[in-house]
This record gives sequence, structure tokens and C-alpha cells, in this order.
Amino acid sequence: MQLWLYVLMGLSAVMAFWQAWWLSVALAVVTVLVFRRWYLKDPAQDHGLPLEWNGWRIVIPQRSLSRIGAPQVEATQQIDTLCLEPVDAWSLGVLMGAPQERQAIYAWCIELRHRSRGPVATLCVLHSASAAHVVLQDIDALVDTLAQRLGIRRSGSRLLPPKRRQ
Repeated sequence: MQLWLYVLMGLSAVMAFWQAWWLSVALAVVTVLVFRRWYLKDPAQDHGLPLEWNGWRIVIPQRSLSRIGAPQVEATQQIDTLCLEPVDAWSLGVLMGAPQERQAIYAWCIELRHRSRGPVATLCVLHSASAAHVVLQDIDALVDTLAQRLGIRRSGSRLLPPKRRQ
């Protein structure tokens, strides 16, 4: 960033001598574009994590999930509302999925699971262009936080082993 400031100062000195107003305008446009590119990033785009919520609304205080959209139904029966009681029978897990976006190389599915029925619903699909350490850590944190807020346990393995966490 300091190099950029030195370039700006040098060019402004040159412009003072040449009085090239069009160079000032071009420099201002480039500065705004560089600023937007470096400082005004969406955190989800940094890690390539756009969310696709598969048509579920999660109501934390009531520990319930309601189907609000018309996504691909993976089960044979249509589920409208799920009440997560008793809490010890329910869990959240994450597993690799098939990426459906062109830019995404990796995909992970956050699943709602029941102890006796197995996987009940895919709540969320996360797409990413990389499987970097920070991406896996963020996905694990998302699943942990959602399970904690719903008061249910997390099942299955973690994406990032506990030794590699920061």
C-alpha cells in the first residue's frame, strides 16, 4: 500500500508540471477501483462461501425447522415442520457434497440427522473454490455454532482435526 502512495505522489508532481487534467481523472478512478478491490470485500467472497439454504427456516427459540421453499426433495415424504425434541435424538453434521456451480470446486452439505432415522434434511450447501485451512475452520465453526444454538449435538467427523485449529 505504501508503494501505491509513493506512485500517487510521484504522479501528482508530474501532473502539476504538465497540467494534464485527464491524468488526474484517470488516477482518481484507478484509486477508487483499487480501494474497492482491497478494502470493501464481502467476507463470504473472500473464502468463497455463498450459502444456499435449501428452503429451510430455522427457529432457534422453538427448536424447529420449517420448509419455506420448494427445493429438491431428497426424502420420499414431504416434511413441512420439524420439532427437534427430544434434543438428544437430533444432531448436525457436515459432509462433502457435489459442487453445482461452475466456479466452485468444493461443496459441503450441512445435514440434520436423527438417531434412528438417519439423515433427515440437507439444511445448507456451501460452495467454495478452495479447501484452504481458513475455509474448513469457518465451516466447522458454523456447524458448531448452529448445533449449540439449537441445543443439539454435532455428529460425524470434523473437517479440520483439532490439532490443526488455530
